[in-house]
Amino acid sequence: VTVGTIATGTFRQNWQPVDQITSFGTLGTAGGSLFATISAVSGAGTSHVVTGINIVVTSGTPEIMVSYGSALTGGSVLARGSFTTNSGIARSYIPPVASGTNSEIMYHFVSAGTANIQVQYFKVV
Repeated sequence: VTVGTIATGTFRQNWQPVDQITSFGTLGTAGGSLFATISAVSGAGTSHVVTGINIVVTSGTPEIMVSYGSALTGGSVLARGSFTTNSGIARSYIPPVASGTNSEIMYHFVSAGTANIQVQYFKVV
C-alpha cells in the first residue's frame, strides 16, 4: 500500500459489528468415557473462537476435557483436568483461541461423575 492506493493484493474491510459471544452450558454425566458436542461443525471457511471455559464438578471425580474436535492431546485441547466434587476450572483466553476451519467444540468425560460445562465462543469467517 502506498499513499492510500493498493498496489498489489487484496484489501478486505469487515463492516460487520463486533462478534456476539455465545455462552453455551450443559450438564454432563458419564459412567465411563463419553464424547459430546458443544458446538457443531462451524462450516466451510468458518472458525470457532473460544474466549472462556468453566467446568464445575457436582458429583464424582471425573476427568474432563474441552477441545476442538476429538483430539485427546495437542493444541486442540483447550482445558483438561481431573476434578473432585465442588471443584473445577474457570479459564479466560486473552487473546481468544481460534480453531481451524470446519471445526467443532467438544467435551470428553472420563470416569463417573456429573459436571456443569460452559464455553464462551463465537464464529468468524
